[in-house]
Amino acid sequence: MRLYVLDLGRMHMDRSLIVAKWRLASSSDPTPPAQFVEFPVPGFYIDHPDGGILFDTGCHPDCMGPDGRWPHEFQEHFPYSGGAENSVVAQLARIDVAPEQVRTIVLSHLHNDHSGGLEFFPNARVVVHADELSACLLAYARGDRDGPYIWDDTDHWVKLGLDFQPVERAAPDFELQTGVRVLNFGPGHAAGMLGLHLSLRGSGDLIIASDTIYCAENYGPPARAAGVLVDSVGYLATVERIRKLAKQTGAQVWFGHDGAQFRQLRKAPESYN
Repeated sequence: MRLYVLDLGRMHMDRSLIVAKWRLASSSDPTPPAQFVEFPVPGFYIDHPDGGILFDTGCHPDCMGPDGRWPHEFQEHFPYSGGAENSVVAQLARIDVAPEQVRTIVLSHLHNDHSGGLEFFPNARVVVHADELSACLLAYARGDRDGPYIWDDTDHWVKLGLDFQPVERAAPDFELQTGVRVLNFGPGHAAGMLGLHLSLRGSGDLIIASDTIYCAENYGPPARAAGVLVDSVGYLATVERIRKLAKQTGAQVWFGHDGAQFRQLRKAPESYN
């Protein structure tokens, strides 16, 4: 089994959405400046003897611009930068994997920067949290174009009839393939979050936390809430659950959008095994 880290581009947003209350106004500093910060958009491919697994698919390459899929205001607040080489298809091509070869996709959640490339894999089964799929389809049915569930992306999935395999709220963690365990985190940053626990022969155990923990500053200790949450209690409980699991297994924890950590990781075509 080999793990490949995919560089799917960069985004920017206000730092307060990454770490809530990171800077507060005071009587002596009533208008502290905001910070517009860059963060990476990662994906992961597991080359496994029983079939390859893709974890997250990044942003759709046509998300930006006047005719882009993302609404103008969304583009203003969360601009994406990534050339053709940062699309999930191009990143997989670096390791000689074609879209039709991908049979299993696990999505941490269905926000714009994690599921935008999903439509390029019409032959794959898509493992996703049931509550997250429900939230996304409800936004689609309502015609909601303002949130992180991108209407045009969802419209393509519906028309393609993708094979979604929902993980129910009460389902336990489960082994997807030998050495690859799906972690059912439940609500927190989004309505339903999934992660992976990998057991690599050479690199040891690894927890891919995705946006259950944006960055090391959120992880702590103590844990610090992100600024984008559906369930604050669920979020903090998940952080502590990951901390406990990491201690029990000696696992590294890879965060969802930590620039410093991401720069240190080996990128495809290099791998971890």
